Amino acid sequence: FKGIYGQEKGKVGNIKRAMGDSRVAPAETVFVGDNDWDYEAAKEVGSHFIGVSNLWNMWQDKEFPLIASLSEIPRIIKTLEQV
Repeated sequence: FKGIYGQEKGKVGNIKRAMGDSRVAPAETVFVGDNDWDYEAAKEVGSHFIGVSNLWNMWQDKEFPLIASLSEIPRIIKTLEQV
């Protein structure tokens, strides 16, 4: 982790701040989240998105990759690199 960002700037502001702090473009970033607001924020800034499926959101068959465990992230990132 390079930083911890609070709620005052919102999800979109925090993603933009993290990209700026790391000097990366949206296409080079991946936002991992478990709710629709996370997905919408990633989409707004142009970041890739990986959804964490759980009992609360009951996500299935989404337009973005879904994982059940954070240990699956490297596998998904490899597929994003091939696109």
